[in-house]
Amino acid sequence: FRMSWGAWDPTLVSAAVPVRAPADQLPLAFSLTLPTFTVDRSRFETELAPRLLRLARSVERQMGYDGAHAFGEGGG
Repeated sequence: FRMSWGAWDPTLVSAAVPVRAPADQLPLAFSLTLPTFTVDRSRFETELAPRLLRLARSVERQMGYDGAHAFGEGGG
């Protein structure tokens, strides 16, 4: 996942993770954005962002992503 702590807006923290899909599907992404006053950095990095990553991987499995050639020939 990728995380931003106040880079775009000092009052927001966000994380995003791609959702890889079979080659015939459009790729997706999940993101989470919260006001910085609602969560401390440690909890966001060690609990919430990893949960977002697990969600993305779960959806990938349900969509049939097998880890090979996610974005067409050559993989991605």
